[in-house]
Amino acid sequence: MGMICVNQNEEANLTTSTPRCVADWAHTQEQVVHAAYPLAGLVLIAVVWMAASRRQRKSLRKGELGFSLNCRRWARTSRTAAIINRPVQLLVSFGILGLTMSRLNSYDVTEWSYYTVLGLYAVAIVDDVVRFLAARYKLLFCFSPLTLLELLCLASNFGVGFGSVKVIGGVRTRTYLDFSVMRPVFILRSYLEMEKHIPRSTKGWMMVRLGIKILLMIMVGASIMFFFETLGEMPFFTDNGFAHLYSCTDGSVTRVESSQCSDATWSVMFAFYFTVVTLGTVGYGDNAPQTVPSRLLAIMFIAMGIILFSMEIDNLISLYKLRQIGNPPYTPKLDSKHVLVIGNPSFAQLSAILRELFHPDHLSDTDTQQLQAVVLGERNSKFTKPLIAKLKADPIFASRVTYVAGNATRSEDLERSIARDARAVFVFPDKLTGDAATEDAMNIMRVLATKRYVGSTVRFLVMVLRAENARHMLAAGVHPDDIICENVIKMGSLAQNAVSHGISTMLSNLGSSLSVHTSEDTNESSTPLLNVIGKDKSMGPDILATDVDEKGLPECSWLKEYYAGAAKEMYLIHLSKKYAGLTFSQAAIKVFQETSGTVLLIGVEVMFSDEDSGFNDNVESRVLLNPGESLLMTEWIQCYCIADDLDQVFNYKICPMEVTREDMRRPGSTSTFMNPTGDVYQPMLTATHEDDLPCDELRSLTAYTAYMTPNYESMKRRSPLTTSTTGSLVLDRSLESIALNFRNSNRTITSGNPYEVSQVQAGGDVAQNSLYAPSNNTLKTPSLDTLLHPDHIVICSFLGEESLESLQWLILPLRSPYATTHPPITILDTAEPSPVLMRILSSFKNVYYVRGSPLVYSDLQRAGAKAAAAVVVLGKRAKTTIISESASDAELESSIADAEAIFVTMLVELKMDFSKIFTVTELADEANSKFMGMSFQLNQLQAVSSSAERGNSGIAADLSCMEVLNLWDNILQHDAPEQKSEKEIFGLPLYMSGRILHPELCENMVVQTYFNPSIHKIVRQLVGGPRCTGVIHTFSVPRALRNDCTYADVFHLFAGSSYSGICIGIYRMSNQAMGSSNHVELPIVITTPKADLEILSTDRLFILIGAHTLERAATRIQKRYRLYKGIPNPSNRK
Repeated sequence: MGMICVNQNEEANLTTSTPRCVADWAHTQEQVVHAAYPLAGLVLIAVVWMAASRRQRKSLRKGELGFSLNCRRWARTSRTAAIINRPVQLLVSFGILGLTMSRLNSYDVTEWSYYTVLGLYAVAIVDDVVRFLAARYKLLFCFSPLTLLELLCLASNFGVGFGSVKVIGGVRTRTYLDFSVMRPVFILRSYLEMEKHIPRSTKGWMMVRLGIKILLMIMVGASIMFFFETLGEMPFFTDNGFAHLYSCTDGSVTRVESSQCSDATWSVMFAFYFTVVTLGTVGYGDNAPQTVPSRLLAIMFIAMGIILFSMEIDNLISLYKLRQIGNPPYTPKLDSKHVLVIGNPSFAQLSAILRELFHPDHLSDTDTQQLQAVVLGERNSKFTKPLIAKLKADPIFASRVTYVAGNATRSEDLERSIARDARAVFVFPDKLTGDAATEDAMNIMRVLATKRYVGSTVRFLVMVLRAENARHMLAAGVHPDDIICENVIKMGSLAQNAVSHGISTMLSNLGSSLSVHTSEDTNESSTPLLNVIGKDKSMGPDILATDVDEKGLPECSWLKEYYAGAAKEMYLIHLSKKYAGLTFSQAAIKVFQETSGTVLLIGVEVMFSDEDSGFNDNVESRVLLNPGESLLMTEWIQCYCIADDLDQVFNYKICPMEVTREDMRRPGSTSTFMNPTGDVYQPMLTATHEDDLPCDELRSLTAYTAYMTPNYESMKRRSPLTTSTTGSLVLDRSLESIALNFRNSNRTITSGNPYEVSQVQAGGDVAQNSLYAPSNNTLKTPSLDTLLHPDHIVICSFLGEESLESLQWLILPLRSPYATTHPPITILDTAEPSPVLMRILSSFKNVYYVRGSPLVYSDLQRAGAKAAAAVVVLGKRAKTTIISESASDAELESSIADAEAIFVTMLVELKMDFSKIFTVTELADEANSKFMGMSFQLNQLQAVSSSAERGNSGIAADLSCMEVLNLWDNILQHDAPEQKSEKEIFGLPLYMSGRILHPELCENMVVQTYFNPSIHKIVRQLVGGPRCTGVIHTFSVPRALRNDCTYADVFHLFAGSSYSGICIGIYRMSNQAMGSSNHVELPIVITTPKADLEILSTDRLFILIGAHTLERAATRIQKRYRLYKGIPNPSNRK
């Protein structure tokens, strides 16, 4: 066994030629010099890395990630990286420390131990590389204390074996002491990284974990002290009077130690050391003052140390906190733009908001400015700590999101957020709160303060919880189209879904940007849950279908169609002049034929203007859904369409040639009420125009941008109607009546609240309307006939006394004059109905109230849930606000909030006939969707239970193995969990069938409204909100089309009818897998399928029908009924 150096104290080594092992500063100084070389190389690599990263960043387009961000993401989120950083580094450091301690014990260095340590350092270098990749600031990483110590360890260990041999005291020597003795520092780091992710356990294990931590901290301090004390005094401080003074036997003082001058006495360093330890503690007794003044001063130091030292430590902690995330102001990057997010959303809400905001669908290939988000919130907000953990752990997230700790009502905090330069301000409440009024009131104050600071040029997009609070946002200066009310949207979606199953899923898919990826797992049991199609907006459905076939899923045609439809979104565009002169139905059919069904027109946006003012004064906008044969299209008319992407619309030349692809992508490029001029075309038309189309009420039914285009005159010549009045563009007066009624109702509502119900929407005088009952302020319990009614709907509510009034937004769509049926409704809640609730609900017919708990089976029976056609389960609002300590705490809070709704749904599914009852559940967090559908796995659970009873022998071993696996997963967990993909809910069978309401429906709509200012007006109408001009109804396939029929045939049949309807999707039965082996038949929503998709006789069709078309049909039916009964027509009476 070869020796690198031998123990100098052994007599056997006195004659050997092998260098002696010593610990001397001469060798240590050489090791430090050697460490400077790898440090310089590392700094050079960091500089080149940063330069290359910045250069690449300038060429990135449409959400592409550079190599630096990709490497950071891998190093911070990869399981392999976690294994290298934690258990591998821990074991390597223990090995190095053990061999080093053996060397220190024998005072010699053997070749086998040295090269073993060298090999362990080679593994440790891999950990250093991973940490370098994970570092956000590469230069700061190079000079961090742990990096410098690692370089010293590497260089000093190299010097032990390959360093120069120095002659000290006439003897050839090598060092046996290197910085490897400080490896406990790295052991402690790896242990802390693993230990903080291990959940709390029993008291005994917690004490063990704490003991290990204290032991490692002691080892760190002891190893550092051992290293320096073994080396002895540094040469610089030897014979230095500042550090050491010695008293001689003759009473003199000298700085040179000798046999006559060996007693250490007070020096400057000695006095400094004594003062610090006396102020910090009470002194160690190694030094003691001898004079009376010094002793009195020491007493004063002890008293002062107790008071002043603690105060100064407080100040030091405050200064350290200034470096924490949230304290520094926002510093915008070059070529960037930002939006400001304020309010009090939960972490689940904030995650969904930012995910939608940064989705690649909203990016452009030529957009040189990167969008960033600044989140302004207080330190005690619910989302703060999970957000900070996410910022620390996710490099891509941190590159786009900045957290600023502060209050939106303080000007200095708004200044730190650079609010004046923000492109928009998003305001979100905590939807889990138990006090919605207070939550909205706080956001109103935030809006007022922020608007006062930024002025009127910055756009505000606000989500409110209660509809009545929307008027306060209007008074604060927020535009009506930028206020999204959760009560109206969610309750309306639940109501429509209860009678037309699957509508909520369709609206959620159209209002969200999906980013799901295909799993390579071809296991059929996991296909509906995990296998999802990568949504590339540049690809059409044919490419998507091919992608699935390549993944081994050719048999799941329904799955391909579902995700192809889920990839579609709604867009606002200008229509090309080639469609001018056609009716809306004709234009929709023509667009359908030209695009093979990939683009569907669903509505138009028109402008209203006062007849006594200029055209551009007092302009109001209105969305008309499917005007059908009642409206002629004009050039540049604004239309809503459903498509895969704006690129698709552009490639088919549906828009005018003057509109470029980037004009369509840019927010605000399409003229709307918010942006009446747009960026594409600006009309120059006044009220005094000498054209034969004066600016009156009828004129408001057409798109104003068409009147000054070159195509206008030719369009009038092609029109079969006379061109003397604006009515030439309106082929049906029912459309005119609908539009003008809404315009007049808008004038009567002085507040301008888009969520305020007018009499037009409510059906006029409730006393005369058969849909409403005279208000007697009493709520009845349902009769037996009501409970057995085939259309009976049961609402399981946890809203409580304070929020039950919001149920009116669930009932209003079911009592709309455009609803096909008016089913009886029973509300089940534990709260005592308030007088306000009684007054609201008693105004509706066939609405009943049962006081009881939805969690009790007998109460569900009393409410009629056993025989109901649909059961709506509402989520519960939290009574108290809990500050989340971490991302896991935030997830736990949202899980608890959804517990009641999940348990009720399970009770209904397990106890009732699930095949005959349609349940739809409101959840607060999409992560909780994995707990739904447990009834489908009941048989599997029973089988597992029975098999467990037959074989209990291996249970203990299995449990032990599971505990080890759980421990392994915990120690490899990252600081923040990976961002949950939308596939958790979008790929869930119950969501596909419309049985789960998307938890972040409103949050997604707010963000979508930023990119498309009028998108939510369509959803607000489709859910039955105030002033709706169209509804979606489900119909069976017509008998004439039940054999050899395609989606194109169905579309042409409905769109070409005199009572026009747009078929926007189908509801098809599918065979899906729940769990590992259970298959169940569930219908799914397929939005705008391919034109050649074969229609099955069992399919249900989603048909968008204009309100004016329903009125025309009702008028015709009434006329025929009067004619049949011989009843005179009221309009003919004088």
